Amino acid sequence: MRKLSAQTIKILIIRFAGTFGSGMLSFAIGLYILQRTGSALGMGISLITGPLVSLCLTPVLGYIVDTKNHRAIMVLAQLGTTLGLIAFAAAFALWPAAYYQELIALIVLLQITDSFLSTTLTASLVQLFAKTELQSVNSLNQSLQSLASFLAPVIGALVYTLVAIGSFALIEVGFELIALVGILTLNFHAVPAAASEAAAESMTAAATGKAPAEPTAEPAATGEPTAATATAADAEGATANTADAAVTIEAATAPAAATTAAAAEAASEAASEPAATTAKPSLWRNFAEGFHFLLDRPIFLLLTATGAAINFFFAALNVGLPYVLVHTLHLSNTQYGWTDSAFAVGMFLGGLLLSQITLRHHPIDVSYAFLLGLSLLMGVLGLPTLTGWGNGVNTGFYLVLNALQGILLVFVNTPLSTYMQQLIPANMQGRVFSLQSALSMMLMPLGTLLYGVLFDHVAAFWLMTGTGVILIALVLAAMAAMRKFHLLAGLPTFAPDAAEAPAASEEG
Repeated sequence: MRKLSAQTIKILIIRFAGTFGSGMLSFAIGLYILQRTGSALGMGISLITGPLVSLCLTPVLGYIVDTKNHRAIMVLAQLGTTLGLIAFAAAFALWPAAYYQELIALIVLLQITDSFLSTTLTASLVQLFAKTELQSVNSLNQSLQSLASFLAPVIGALVYTLVAIGSFALIEVGFELIALVGILTLNFHAVPAAASEAAAESMTAAATGKAPAEPTAEPAATGEPTAATATAADAEGATANTADAAVTIEAATAPAAATTAAAAEAASEAASEPAATTAKPSLWRNFAEGFHFLLDRPIFLLLTATGAAINFFFAALNVGLPYVLVHTLHLSNTQYGWTDSAFAVGMFLGGLLLSQITLRHHPIDVSYAFLLGLSLLMGVLGLPTLTGWGNGVNTGFYLVLNALQGILLVFVNTPLSTYMQQLIPANMQGRVFSLQSALSMMLMPLGTLLYGVLFDHVAAFWLMTGTGVILIALVLAAMAAMRKFHLLAGLPTFAPDAAEAPAASEEG
């Protein structure tokens, strides 16, 4: 078992505290709305709120992450979340009849603060960790988030029967403060800015067939005012969340290490002096640069387009599964909590497995192959609605199926997210990731509304089966397009044993 660095432990604590607390709150909000409204559409409206907010934030989010102090952004996001939760608890106690409006307002606020926190944190990973650590860090991060996601519904279902929804908000405050302490102790100078920037530039040159761009006057925003930005997708990132063996870096294990870190920080601060007087591009120019970055790279366009279509159809899972379990199959709160947790168990196991292996195929091929398996599982999710099984059997069925989905999802998201971290230049990652995320999520609100109406009027089995068939066709079409137009040709794989070899030399 590889030894974890202090930096890795801090990241894991931040992720666990945030995921566990918000997971319990999200579970309570979803169950509360579903039970109070009794409608899939009512729940669907609450589900589309977040993606709509993310879409509106896209131009501002990327600009701020790429040009502002990363630590300050994350601290302000955590403080905003904490104050918002306290305000919600007070409002719910004073005006309980306006619960739906209060919950929507809370969802909007949490989406804003979480978007800034997650995008900034993922845009800092290259600076926080060496390239050879990224797969291990992302995989362990995914596993711990999955463990938190497993515990959240189980404990949330128990606490839900004991306290009001407002109390969940106050419980979440405690976890947000733990994450805040972790953020304040992170070392944002663990990897020299120049090294991470140069590596990203050379990787992008390999992806586009162009020579690396000359350095520009625009500084890369970082955790501290002058460090370079980094990345990882999380969808979450998710987000979650990979093709390198981990080589942990112990923090300040020797006087020489401490001296090096101090020197790097001093150099970084010195470099910020002239940068402060350099004119920064406008918000819209910054946004346009990120958009053109995607347009110039066909593989990124394909990934974004298929991501948007897949998210549209996966709304069937987000809306339909809770509705089927609670209203159609009449599972108890505890049984529903266990089935929800099984998904996280699968992600936990998948993350542990992925952290210990080295991918032998191109990360994009790996992601799409497992996405095909995930689409196959979607087609059988509605089966229990036809069988007449008892609640015990239905619970066991969804426990197994959700665990399998969790494992597959890790192998879909993590290789792709780590690959993107390594491929996109550090000073472009904030705007590119926020833009790509927004474009990928833009159809989800429509899918959520559509499936919210359909599940109120159409049998769940046929909806799930039809959606699974469409997803399989979509994934196969995307894989065929990559082969036909040779979109992976010349792209690096970043495998540790082939770091210097071209992608064509990889097995498979």
